[in-house]
Amino acid sequence: MYAEGTPSFENVFIKNQDMNQSQIDIRFHFYRGMVTDEQAKGTLTNFSEWKLETMDKVNFVFDEQMKQLGNVGSRSKFLWRGKNYYLQETEKGFEDFNSWGHWLCDSEGFPIKRLEYKVDPLDIDGSGQGRKFFANPNFALLKDHETGEPIYVLSAFTPSGNFIATWDTKPAVKEDKKAESKK
Repeated sequence: MYAEGTPSFENVFIKNQDMNQSQIDIRFHFYRGMVTDEQAKGTLTNFSEWKLETMDKVNFVFDEQMKQLGNVGSRSKFLWRGKNYYLQETEKGFEDFNSWGHWLCDSEGFPIKRLEYKVDPLDIDGSGQGRKFFANPNFALLKDHETGEPIYVLSAFTPSGNFIATWDTKPAVKEDKKAESKK
């Protein structure tokens, strides 16, 4: 496994308030074959033992069934009506930062539905073209400071137009690299 990134905590168990007697479960993405980001999970035990595993079934569904050929990266776990869900960022096209989006996923990370946000396109770089793509989801439950009622807030990142303009995309060549990295 190569680079690991954007960890999210699943569970933290600490015995007797001693981190040397703990178990921390984390989800993250990793740079498979130095080509694309895919999902994995790991457990850090007593701050001395690290075990990890790739989430091959989830990665397969995103790649092969949902045709998300680029990165599958950051995720945000949230509780809704007693059940855990994730918002998962994906890149539909390989190295196509105009194709970033979010999927609603079940508690295991399997996709349920790609979300389409109803927003005015963002004109980040002054080109007048606008952008409607988002990465790095964060879904949070807050409380209204006056009523105490729950408020769900979604924040996300959108890459800048200048960053997007620097990519030289050649899908046929790069998709072959991705296929080779999985062998």
